[in-house]
Amino acid sequence: MLWEILCTERPELETHWWDLTVRFLDSWEAAGDVEGPRRQKPAKFLRDVVRAQAELCQLRAHLEDLEELKLKEVALWAPYRRVAWHGMTIIKALNSLQNLLPLFRMSPEDCLAATKRALNSIKGEIHRREEVTCRLLQLKRQLTHQLLGSTVATLGLTRVPLVAVLGALALLRVARKAPELERLALWPGLAVSPSTGCEKPAPGVARPAWLGLRTWQECEMLEVLPPFAGLCASLAGHASVWQAYLSLSSSVLGPAPGPGAHPLSLLQKLILWRVLRPECLVSTLATFTTSLLGRPLDENLSAHTIPFEHTQSTQPILILLPPPGHPTATLHHLTVIQKLAARHKQGKKHLKVIALGSETWDPVSIVISSLHKAMLRGEWLVLENCHLMPHWPKELLQPLLGLLDGAKAVLTQHSMPVFWDQSLELGHVLVDNMELVQQGFSVQPPSRVLPLLLLHGLLLHRQLYGMKLQAHRGHCNPSVAMRELAASVFYGGPVGDDKDREVLISLTRACLSSSSGNEAQPHTPQYLLATLMPSPELELDALEECKAEMHLLPSPPEPRICGLSVGSQTWLLRRQSRAILSALQRCSPTWVPAARGTSRRAETRLRQRLAQAKRRLESLQAQLTETTRQEESGVGFGELGLSAPLPLEGFLKMEVLELSQLVGALQRDLDCLLQQLKGAPPCAARRCAAVAQALWTGRLPPPWRPHAPAGPQPPWHWLRQLSRRGQLLVRYLGVGTQVPERIFHLSAFCHPRRLLLSLRWEATFTVVAPTSFLACKVSSSSQLPHKRQELISPLHFQVANSPHPTVPEMGLLLIGLQLHNAKWDPVAGALQDSSSSQPSPLPPVSVSAQALGANDLPPRGGLAVYSCPVYLEGPLGTTRLHRRKVVMHLPLPTKLSPATCIQRRVHSRAAPEPRSNACLRPSRPGQTKAVEALGEQTD
Repeated sequence: MLWEILCTERPELETHWWDLTVRFLDSWEAAGDVEGPRRQKPAKFLRDVVRAQAELCQLRAHLEDLEELKLKEVALWAPYRRVAWHGMTIIKALNSLQNLLPLFRMSPEDCLAATKRALNSIKGEIHRREEVTCRLLQLKRQLTHQLLGSTVATLGLTRVPLVAVLGALALLRVARKAPELERLALWPGLAVSPSTGCEKPAPGVARPAWLGLRTWQECEMLEVLPPFAGLCASLAGHASVWQAYLSLSSSVLGPAPGPGAHPLSLLQKLILWRVLRPECLVSTLATFTTSLLGRPLDENLSAHTIPFEHTQSTQPILILLPPPGHPTATLHHLTVIQKLAARHKQGKKHLKVIALGSETWDPVSIVISSLHKAMLRGEWLVLENCHLMPHWPKELLQPLLGLLDGAKAVLTQHSMPVFWDQSLELGHVLVDNMELVQQGFSVQPPSRVLPLLLLHGLLLHRQLYGMKLQAHRGHCNPSVAMRELAASVFYGGPVGDDKDREVLISLTRACLSSSSGNEAQPHTPQYLLATLMPSPELELDALEECKAEMHLLPSPPEPRICGLSVGSQTWLLRRQSRAILSALQRCSPTWVPAARGTSRRAETRLRQRLAQAKRRLESLQAQLTETTRQEESGVGFGELGLSAPLPLEGFLKMEVLELSQLVGALQRDLDCLLQQLKGAPPCAARRCAAVAQALWTGRLPPPWRPHAPAGPQPPWHWLRQLSRRGQLLVRYLGVGTQVPERIFHLSAFCHPRRLLLSLRWEATFTVVAPTSFLACKVSSSSQLPHKRQELISPLHFQVANSPHPTVPEMGLLLIGLQLHNAKWDPVAGALQDSSSSQPSPLPPVSVSAQALGANDLPPRGGLAVYSCPVYLEGPLGTTRLHRRKVVMHLPLPTKLSPATCIQRRVHSRAAPEPRSNACLRPSRPGQTKAVEALGEQTD
């Protein structure tokens, strides 16, 4: 690299160096000839020795002069040597990507090619010393961008943040502003160091309430470093100042409020943000890299063509595709290869595709014959599904690599890898699509092409959110061809979920409707379309104007213009922050993974969890058994009298009975596994084997999943939730009370839809057949009425904005609902936009089987109504937005348009009841012991 720089920037130094080298070699050979043995007469021996010594002295003096000249010449290289050292530091930092991506490597040829491109980008002659300094700075900047840009071209635009961070830290390392301990504190953290992990600093300051325990422990670790001395005291003593500083938009450029008198460096502030605001790491790193690198790496990069421009005729290209169905697999590589083949062969068809992995498709003999023909004629040959080849024959590898020993590793080591991960950022997708339009694939005017491109970009960008915004792939065909095409491309198949279909229809209308531009409101997809639409006066430069506007889009884009809520984007940034921190840790050579416990340690922990869960289930079963015994003996349920509605009472009894049966089955599963841990032989039952295998890996066993309506979740959290459900059910039954309150939490039920169904049965019996309803009350049946009877009473929902809501005469109150992607305005009694990522609590919802009067209905003020779906939420906040998981729909007035609510996937969740609210006050002496034991296990 240094020689390449010298030859281009200072060719006279190259000439001088070769001249000195030749003169030095000539003098060295002459000295060797003088020192060599000679056949001479004895009379002339002494005279020849004296003459040889004089010649040697002259030659050695000449060699010393040449050495001094070479040292002076090397001294002139010093500025250019620093440029080469600058480039090698970046290369060393990028080589750490091999720890994350083993197939990635930076070959010397690629590094020299990047150096030549950096040198060719700088033109002009140097006349003054000041110009030399400026030119070297410019050369360093160009060399940095060329090396990082070539890496991004190989890895894809999805790796831009990771490559940029490694490059920025390499620049700090060149400037000696990144000590080793500070780089270790950035990631993986000082806690992994054996020296700091064994000797934790003694806590001298109480932890403030606004900091978590793990964050506080990391802050204590940071005080080992001199710049962070006194950090804990500063965080505790100036909490308001620190909270105001950390509430900024993840900026590491401004001065930090502490901890000492000396200002923190850029890297030290980045460490603070990583520890105190880990959810903002991706945006903080973006600010950090922009301040050091200047221009973004993907500014002038086309991810679809650059990797193939550096191909060689003697080196195969190994295209590493994402897994099937992955959202980044948007553009097939054959499209780009066909375009390259057409350009290099004047548009003729010189491309052949062969699928490997099965001899029934193409035998190896045909593959080898096609390979020889392609090499002879200079054509493109694409071998698909290389990962399916069980064995690579020597006859196939020899023409590919010129080697005799065949193995898969040989192919990966001697080929140029290309990671085919396409970016899903809105700006990248729009710019790439616009470039395809400029290449002449479309003859439509921009006013007709741009709406399709925007729809394409929005649907792709929303795939970053995955299950956060869509349910799954379905099997129903939408009625409109555009929606069916979009569904096939972006959802992997026609959309079958109702809510997914509504989102797709709403976005299609927003982008393709002829009147969408006329009624564009700020922060909507229509507004973005109107912003990108070129001026009618510009006919020739219309596409360039569109492309310029697309380059100006922020990254990430404003969420509302993509039909998203701020909370959804906050969730995405938190997820991306965790992903990039994990990637940096895996790249770092100093990364020490957490020590995995031995099998004995894991067995001990599992045994403890099983014993604790068994005690919790025993306490729950004792409580449920006591409740059932009182019902059978006529205490509790019988005391409710004729005023208790039988269908609702039967529903609660059925929930208690099913929960008791489930607890019994769970106890048998845990007992079986405990016996195995104590030395008993493995159980031959398929259910026990499935439970044991799942609990060993910390997953919810498949036999338990049908009883978890909120979806898969950690098994130990789910078992604790069962205890809370039992407490709530006993409270709802009102054992020992005269009239139980009809205020329910949906998370208490395994079948929450039956709660609403029982309310409708109650209203039907009351209206249609009061005499039969009275007769059913005195009977001992706890089942719901026969299914053939017709339900004539629809349910009426209303959000109770009153601070003291009352239970309807023939209805109930639902509590514990939370809104996501929007919030509730208690003054207006309607949905409104939310800038927070946290869910918004919804007031109690009144559910009545009687139609409300005109005086009972709140004034809507011309507001639209949105049918808000309600789901059950798991203990860790997980929810599957699937149509089968919808419990009910709430008609909620909204200040937002219903289309906006649909696009943002506004929904409500019934979160699990908190522990403090689930505590049950024992009302009878017989229940005291069981309830106290259950409360201890729950806490």
